[in-house]
Amino acid sequence: MMSSCASSASNVGFVDCDGSYYLVKDVPGNGDCALLALMNSPNFDAPISSSTELRRAIVSFARAAHWKDCAAMFSMVGDHAHMHLESYLHHALQPGFWVGTVFFLWASIAYGVDIRTHFFNEFRSPKFESSATFIKKYFVQHWKEDWLIVNVFFHQYRNMTRCKPSMYNHYASLVPLSSSGDSLELLNEAVNIPGTPWWKKTEEMKGYDCSQQPKSSAQKKNMNKDERKKLNIALTYHYIKVQSDGDDVAQEMEKKL
Repeated sequence: MMSSCASSASNVGFVDCDGSYYLVKDVPGNGDCALLALMNSPNFDAPISSSTELRRAIVSFARAAHWKDCAAMFSMVGDHAHMHLESYLHHALQPGFWVGTVFFLWASIAYGVDIRTHFFNEFRSPKFESSATFIKKYFVQHWKEDWLIVNVFFHQYRNMTRCKPSMYNHYASLVPLSSSGDSLELLNEAVNIPGTPWWKKTEEMKGYDCSQQPKSSAQKKNMNKDERKKLNIALTYHYIKVQSDGDDVAQEMEKKL
């Protein structure tokens, strides 16, 4: 099974919903991943040399002549619905501040590109969202037919086979391939490999003393980090082992009903 850390490998491939093949090119997870994913795309041709410069360029664009439309996009997308636009722009200038969809929409207009965000949906099927489709539908005055396509991959941080919006997510670049990439390890295959739920991993209790009882605050205070971690793991597996079986509970509930 592909490791959740496979995102750092250079031989990982992805097949989109149209059957096109890509090489997955990961970027550092330092809050700038969305910007770095754009910069690593072969079709994103912008006169910038760092993610900080790209931040400044996009914020300057949003504050300039297209302020009204950029503000409307911000309110529609709602990346930070609790934040005023000017406050968001101030934060967006800071290195490490996580940006995503609304930045992609602004970058699409500023640089004339269609940014396609690929991901696996809840059925583990590849899908994508297109910035050009959104702009054509709601801001057609900015849309052009000759936009180059920039592909990025949206996934859970350190696990490319999952996409869960409520978790800490990450972007990677997708480099189009002319062939099927037979030598690549495809994410599309890894995402369908069944995994073992954490609550069934009782065999992993080997090596842990599951008879340990929770310690008092005074005892925990004298434990080092490794001892505390080992104790918490042991207790977790102990609770898993002694918990009621889900099927038994279901049968009891069925009888009561």
